[in-house]
Amino acid sequence: AFRVKEKETLEELIDKYPVEKIRDYETQMLSFMKTKHADLLAEIDDKKEISPDLEKRIRAALTDFDSIFAAA
Repeated sequence: AFRVKEKETLEELIDKYPVEKIRDYETQMLSFMKTKHADLLAEIDDKKEISPDLEKRIRAALTDFDSIFAAA
């Protein structure tokens, strides 16, 4: 599975939210990534693979988003 934190998959990252919040999570996360981390999305689209360095940067971005979403 796609790794988000050292021992946490993306699924585990969002498991803490009720099912009814997941659509909001997805919408807000995609908006966050497009506005604050468009470079990561472009790199994924361009390379069609996730290197260890890119994975690390994605993990950091998703962790940042999680703290913002959790506070909302």
